Amino acid sequence: MQTLLSKAIVSQINSATKQYVTEGVEPHLAVVLIGEDIQSLRYVELKTQRAKELGILLSIYHLAISTPYSEIEQSLRFLADDPEVHGIILQLPLPATISVEQTEQLFCLIPLGKDVDGLRGEWTPLHSSPRTITELLDYQGTPLPPMVCGVLSLLDAYSISMIDQQIVIIGAGRLVGQPLERYFKHLGLQVTLVTEETDHILDITRQADILITGTGQPNLVTYQWVKEGVVVINCSGDIHEDSVSQVASAMAPSLGSIGPLTVAWLLHNVARRAQ
Repeated sequence: MQTLLSKAIVSQINSATKQYVTEGVEPHLAVVLIGEDIQSLRYVELKTQRAKELGILLSIYHLAISTPYSEIEQSLRFLADDPEVHGIILQLPLPATISVEQTEQLFCLIPLGKDVDGLRGEWTPLHSSPRTITELLDYQGTPLPPMVCGVLSLLDAYSISMIDQQIVIIGAGRLVGQPLERYFKHLGLQVTLVTEETDHILDITRQADILITGTGQPNLVTYQWVKEGVVVINCSGDIHEDSVSQVASAMAPSLGSIGPLTVAWLLHNVARRAQ
């Protein structure tokens, strides 16, 4: 089985990002973090470290979980109006007290040009459809979601074609499943999104030539979910890698693959917007 690691790809992206940093003003990313979710804190710490290495300023606006909704809105409006802020992230997950409708309203407060996570979803329809690393690095449109760029660049780097392949995505989350399904459909690819409410899930996942997971449920997907020779992209730690590796032809593991790529593409989006 081939292990799909991203170190060399991340290095290539970071090199392109540094060119933007040295050519213009200092890129500035603002992260709005609400509450004390452990994974969010770790992820923001990682983003901060990588941003510093690339010469990108990262500011954290850490709000208490009890912060009134109106104050969260005020913080986003302040950052949206600040000309020295080039990218804004509303770190997910948000507290359970914030409704789905309120979440949508908060994302809409982030200007399209500063939506470096692409979570407003307004990057479609696109005037161009980058799918290779070179095309993604040259892309000048509204920032694409880092997860989309990460998966596309990983498959391109290992010459894994998506044409005429059955692509199955497990999980309809805002960070993984939703943007990937939308973009792949835009590319005209054969993609199916399944959730816990889907009937006969295993019958669908066993047909996948490329399986992408984003549920966040550890070790959910075992060898029983996949067919021989499948390419597996583990986006959120939900693959039982010991068993799946026995049947997969290639696998992106939970460490050293998609995670570093999403951070690299995020910071690339910020630097490009600054330039």
